Amino acid sequence: DKRIKYLNSKSRTKEELFQLVTRSKEYIRDNLADKISLESLSRNVGLSKFYLHRLFKKITGYTPIEFLTQVRIEKAENSLRTTKIQYLKFALTYRIHNARKWRMKKQL
Repeated sequence: DKRIKYLNSKSRTKEELFQLVTRSKEYIRDNLADKISLESLSRNVGLSKFYLHRLFKKITGYTPIEFLTQVRIEKAENSLRTTKIQYLKFALTYRIHNARKWRMKKQL
């Protein structure tokens, strides 16, 4: 708990906070096939999930889960362009459970 308090304190520099968000983005990209939650992401970078959510949104313009979804969609679209994978296997591989997510058109 002391560690989270320290990391959440205002004594952190903007650069340090940016690095934590960058680490979060790397974790997401490196673990796309895994179940990633805000809790697991926040544990990985050592921030509370609430603070990480606000910080991530402020720096990137996306919530961590929106970013995760968008990266999965981009990876899946690239896979569809380069392979002939069956749709069901594809959907399961990239954890695409809702067709509505395919319509997200935000740029990362």
